[in-house]
Amino acid sequence: MARKSRKNLDALTVPTIESTPTATVYNAAGYIRLSVEDNKKKGESVETQKTILENFITLAPDMKLHDFYIDNGISGTTFERPAFKKMLADAESGVINCIIVKDLSRMGRNAIDTGYYIEKYLPSIGCRFVAVNDDFDTNGDMNNSAGVILPLKNIINEAYALDIGRKIKAQQRQAMKDGEYVGARPPYGFLKSPDNCHKLIIDPIAAPTVRQIFEWFLDEVSVILMKRNIFQAPQIL
Repeated sequence: MARKSRKNLDALTVPTIESTPTATVYNAAGYIRLSVEDNKKKGESVETQKTILENFITLAPDMKLHDFYIDNGISGTTFERPAFKKMLADAESGVINCIIVKDLSRMGRNAIDTGYYIEKYLPSIGCRFVAVNDDFDTNGDMNNSAGVILPLKNIINEAYALDIGRKIKAQQRQAMKDGEYVGARPPYGFLKSPDNCHKLIIDPIAAPTVRQIFEWFLDEVSVILMKRNIFQAPQIL
Protein backbone atom coordinates (compact mmCIF):
# COMPACT_ATOMS: atom_id res chain seq x y z
CA MET A 1 0.00 0.00 0.00
CA ALA A 2 1.34 3.33 -1.00
CA ARG A 3 2.37 5.56 1.87
CA LYS A 4 0.73 8.98 2.02
CA SER A 5 3.16 11.81 2.05
CA ARG A 6 3.41 14.23 4.96
CA LYS A 7 2.52 16.95 2.52
CA ASN A 8 -0.79 15.27 1.67
CA LEU A 9 -1.63 14.72 5.36
CA ASP A 10 -1.09 18.37 6.13
CA ALA A 11 -3.40 19.25 3.30
CA LEU A 12 -6.27 17.25 4.81
CA THR A 13 -8.91 19.50 6.38
CA VAL A 14 -10.20 18.42 9.73
CA PRO A 15 -13.70 19.72 10.50
CA THR A 16 -13.82 21.88 13.61
CA ILE A 17 -16.81 22.39 15.89
CA GLU A 18 -17.32 26.02 16.74
CA SER A 19 -18.87 26.63 20.15
CA THR A 20 -21.64 29.20 20.25
CA PRO A 21 -20.95 31.80 22.95
CA THR A 22 -23.62 31.94 25.64
CA ALA A 23 -25.48 35.23 25.57
CA THR A 24 -25.27 37.20 28.80
CA VAL A 25 -28.60 37.78 30.49
CA TYR A 26 -28.51 40.80 32.75
CA ASN A 27 -30.29 40.65 36.08
CA ALA A 28 -31.31 44.29 36.18
CA ALA A 29 -32.09 46.61 39.07
CA GLY A 30 -34.41 49.51 38.36
CA TYR A 31 -33.19 52.42 40.48
CA ILE A 32 -35.64 55.22 41.24
CA ARG A 33 -34.83 58.38 43.18
CA LEU A 34 -37.20 61.19 44.03
CA SER A 35 -36.19 64.29 45.99
CA VAL A 36 -38.61 66.50 47.92
CA GLU A 37 -38.70 68.99 45.04
CA ASP A 38 -39.19 66.23 42.47
CA ASN A 39 -42.42 65.21 44.21
CA LYS A 40 -43.96 68.38 42.77
CA LYS A 41 -43.13 67.32 39.20
CA LYS A 42 -45.50 64.88 37.52
CA GLY A 43 -42.84 63.67 35.08
CA GLU A 44 -40.51 62.58 37.89
CA SER A 45 -42.99 60.54 39.97
CA VAL A 46 -42.14 57.02 41.12
CA GLU A 47 -44.87 55.61 38.86
CA THR A 48 -43.55 57.47 35.80
CA GLN A 49 -39.99 56.27 36.38
CA LYS A 50 -41.20 52.70 36.91
CA THR A 51 -43.09 52.77 33.62
CA ILE A 52 -40.06 54.03 31.69
CA LEU A 53 -37.77 51.37 33.17
CA GLU A 54 -40.29 48.54 32.70
CA ASN A 55 -40.85 49.48 29.05
CA PHE A 56 -37.10 49.57 28.41
CA ILE A 57 -36.49 46.16 30.02
CA THR A 58 -39.44 44.62 28.16
CA LEU A 59 -37.86 45.61 24.82
CA ALA A 60 -34.39 44.40 25.84
CA PRO A 61 -34.02 40.65 25.09
CA ASP A 62 -30.88 40.38 27.23
CA MET A 63 -32.45 41.80 30.41
CA LYS A 64 -34.81 40.70 33.13
CA LEU A 65 -35.98 42.82 36.04
CA HIS A 66 -34.78 41.70 39.46
CA ASP A 67 -36.40 44.44 41.56
CA PHE A 68 -36.90 48.16 42.00
CA TYR A 69 -34.76 50.09 44.47
CA ILE A 70 -36.51 53.32 45.50
CA ASP A 71 -35.18 56.31 47.46
CA ASN A 72 -38.09 58.71 47.93
CA GLY A 73 -37.54 62.21 49.30
CA ILE A 74 -33.72 62.10 49.24
CA SER A 75 -31.49 64.62 47.49
CA GLY A 76 -29.21 63.45 44.70
CA THR A 77 -26.33 65.48 46.15
CA THR A 78 -25.74 62.76 48.75
CA PHE A 79 -25.15 59.04 48.27
CA GLU A 80 -26.17 58.21 51.83
CA ARG A 81 -29.39 56.60 50.58
CA PRO A 82 -30.74 53.31 51.99
CA ALA A 83 -32.00 51.81 48.71
CA PHE A 84 -28.87 52.91 46.84
CA LYS A 85 -26.62 51.22 49.41
CA LYS A 86 -28.72 48.04 49.29
CA MET A 87 -28.47 48.05 45.49
CA LEU A 88 -24.67 48.39 45.57
CA ALA A 89 -24.44 45.54 48.09
CA ASP A 90 -26.51 43.34 45.75
CA ALA A 91 -24.28 44.32 42.83
CA GLU A 92 -21.14 43.44 44.79
CA SER A 93 -22.55 40.04 45.78
CA GLY A 94 -23.65 39.26 42.22
CA VAL A 95 -27.39 39.35 42.85
CA ILE A 96 -27.67 41.99 40.09
CA ASN A 97 -25.27 42.85 37.29
CA CYS A 98 -27.03 45.81 35.70
CA ILE A 99 -28.47 49.09 36.99
CA ILE A 100 -31.03 51.05 34.97
CA VAL A 101 -32.20 54.60 35.72
CA LYS A 102 -34.53 57.02 33.97
CA ASP A 103 -31.72 59.54 33.46
CA LEU A 104 -28.35 60.44 34.93
CA SER A 105 -29.85 62.87 37.46
CA ARG A 106 -31.67 59.95 39.13
CA MET A 107 -28.29 58.34 39.85
CA GLY A 108 -27.03 61.50 41.50
CA ARG A 109 -26.51 65.25 41.35
CA ASN A 110 -22.92 65.23 42.61
CA ALA A 111 -20.70 65.35 39.52
CA ILE A 112 -17.55 63.82 41.05
CA ASP A 113 -19.21 60.95 42.93
CA THR A 114 -21.71 60.18 40.17
CA GLY A 115 -18.90 60.00 37.61
CA TYR A 116 -16.88 57.74 39.91
CA TYR A 117 -19.70 55.22 40.35
CA ILE A 118 -20.59 55.13 36.64
CA GLU A 119 -17.12 55.18 35.10
CA LYS A 120 -14.99 53.42 37.75
CA TYR A 121 -16.81 51.55 40.48
CA LEU A 122 -19.60 49.75 38.61
CA PRO A 123 -17.34 48.57 35.75
CA SER A 124 -14.84 47.30 38.34
CA ILE A 125 -17.44 44.91 39.78
CA GLY A 126 -18.80 43.92 36.37
CA CYS A 127 -22.04 45.84 36.65
CA ARG A 128 -23.59 47.45 33.58
CA PHE A 129 -25.19 50.90 33.87
CA VAL A 130 -27.93 52.32 31.65
CA ALA A 131 -29.54 55.78 31.68
CA VAL A 132 -32.57 55.42 29.40
CA ASN A 133 -33.48 59.01 28.51
CA ASP A 134 -29.84 60.05 28.17
CA ASP A 135 -29.15 57.16 25.76
CA PHE A 136 -26.16 56.11 27.87
CA ASP A 137 -24.95 52.53 28.28
CA THR A 138 -21.59 51.45 29.68
CA ASN A 139 -21.76 48.39 27.38
CA GLY A 140 -21.37 50.73 24.42
CA ASP A 141 -18.40 52.71 23.21
CA MET A 142 -17.44 55.07 26.04
CA ASN A 143 -15.58 57.20 23.51
CA ASN A 144 -18.72 58.05 21.55
CA SER A 145 -20.78 61.21 22.02
CA ALA A 146 -22.72 59.80 25.00
CA GLY A 147 -19.54 58.86 26.84
CA VAL A 148 -17.79 62.15 26.11
CA ILE A 149 -20.75 64.24 27.24
CA LEU A 150 -21.26 62.25 30.48
CA PRO A 151 -19.10 64.54 32.69
CA LEU A 152 -20.82 67.63 31.28
CA LYS A 153 -24.29 66.28 32.04
CA ASN A 154 -23.23 65.38 35.59
CA ILE A 155 -21.95 68.93 36.13
CA ILE A 156 -25.22 70.37 34.79
CA ASN A 157 -27.22 68.11 37.12
CA GLU A 158 -25.15 69.23 40.10
CA ALA A 159 -25.51 72.90 39.14
CA TYR A 160 -29.29 72.44 38.95
CA ALA A 161 -29.37 70.99 42.47
CA LEU A 162 -27.29 73.89 43.83
CA ASP A 163 -29.55 76.43 42.11
CA ILE A 164 -32.70 74.80 43.53
CA GLY A 165 -31.10 74.74 46.98
CA ARG A 166 -30.37 78.48 46.85
CA LYS A 167 -33.92 79.24 45.75
CA ILE A 168 -35.43 77.16 48.55
CA LYS A 169 -33.26 78.88 51.17
CA ALA A 170 -34.21 82.30 49.79
CA GLN A 171 -37.89 81.39 49.98
CA GLN A 172 -37.52 80.15 53.56
CA ARG A 173 -35.71 83.34 54.64
CA GLN A 174 -38.46 85.46 53.12
CA ALA A 175 -41.15 83.32 54.77
CA MET A 176 -39.48 83.75 58.18
CA LYS A 177 -39.32 87.52 57.65
CA ASP A 178 -43.05 87.43 56.92
CA GLY A 179 -43.65 85.63 60.24
CA GLU A 180 -44.44 82.24 58.70
CA TYR A 181 -43.41 78.93 60.24
CA VAL A 182 -41.06 76.91 58.00
CA GLY A 183 -40.16 73.96 60.22
CA ALA A 184 -41.06 70.38 59.37
CA ARG A 185 -42.68 69.68 62.77
CA PRO A 186 -44.28 72.16 65.17
CA PRO A 187 -42.83 72.57 68.66
CA TYR A 188 -44.54 70.91 71.61
CA GLY A 189 -47.74 72.73 72.51
CA PHE A 190 -48.55 73.76 68.94
CA LEU A 191 -50.10 72.29 65.82
CA LYS A 192 -49.92 73.32 62.20
CA SER A 193 -53.07 75.03 61.02
CA PRO A 194 -55.12 72.76 58.72
CA ASP A 195 -55.67 75.77 56.43
CA ASN A 196 -52.05 77.00 56.35
CA CYS A 197 -49.04 74.77 57.06
CA HIS A 198 -46.93 77.89 57.74
CA LYS A 199 -49.16 78.98 60.62
CA LEU A 200 -49.10 77.52 64.14
CA ILE A 201 -52.13 77.10 66.38
CA ILE A 202 -52.31 76.05 70.05
CA ASP A 203 -52.61 72.33 70.76
CA PRO A 204 -55.52 72.13 73.27
CA ILE A 205 -54.28 68.80 74.69
CA ALA A 206 -50.71 69.91 75.38
CA ALA A 207 -51.56 73.53 76.34
CA PRO A 208 -52.21 72.85 80.09
CA THR A 209 -48.82 71.16 80.46
CA VAL A 210 -47.01 74.03 78.71
CA ARG A 211 -48.77 76.61 80.90
CA GLN A 212 -47.85 74.63 84.05
CA ILE A 213 -44.18 74.52 83.00
CA PHE A 214 -44.14 78.30 82.56
CA GLU A 215 -45.82 78.80 85.95
CA TRP A 216 -43.19 76.63 87.63
CA PHE A 217 -40.49 78.65 85.91
CA LEU A 218 -41.98 81.93 87.16
CA ASP A 219 -42.18 80.43 90.66
CA GLU A 220 -38.48 79.52 90.33
CA VAL A 221 -39.12 75.80 90.67
CA SER A 222 -35.97 73.81 89.79
CA VAL A 223 -35.81 71.65 86.69
CA ILE A 224 -35.52 68.49 88.81
CA LEU A 225 -38.74 69.33 90.68
CA MET A 226 -40.45 70.19 87.41
CA LYS A 227 -39.66 66.74 85.99
CA ARG A 228 -40.73 65.04 89.24
CA ASN A 229 -44.02 66.92 89.33
CA ILE A 230 -44.74 66.19 85.66
CA PHE A 231 -44.27 62.45 86.06
CA GLN A 232 -46.02 62.26 89.45
CA ALA A 233 -48.98 64.46 88.58
CA PRO A 234 -50.62 63.01 85.46
CA GLN A 235 -53.80 64.94 86.18
CA ILE A 236 -52.24 68.11 84.72
CA LEU A 237 -51.33 66.39 81.42
